[in-house]
Amino acid sequence: MKEIIKVGSWIYNYCTDFCINVSYLLGIDYETFGSLFFGFFMNGVILILLLLNIVIIRKKRKIVEPT
Repeated sequence: MKEIIKVGSWIYNYCTDFCINVSYLLGIDYETFGSLFFGFFMNGVILILLLLNIVIIRKKRKIVEPT
């Protein structure tokens, strides 16, 4: 359990540093970049991955169950 907490803490710190550094490079504040990145970009990535998963599942069903 301690290892999971350590990994989660590392990921959180990495993401925070990433957002702060990128917002500094773009010249916008941290909250704006965070809302754009996690609110729009990451949700788009999750949606694309879900759609790809559905496509892969359908292709596997066609291979397994020939009609």
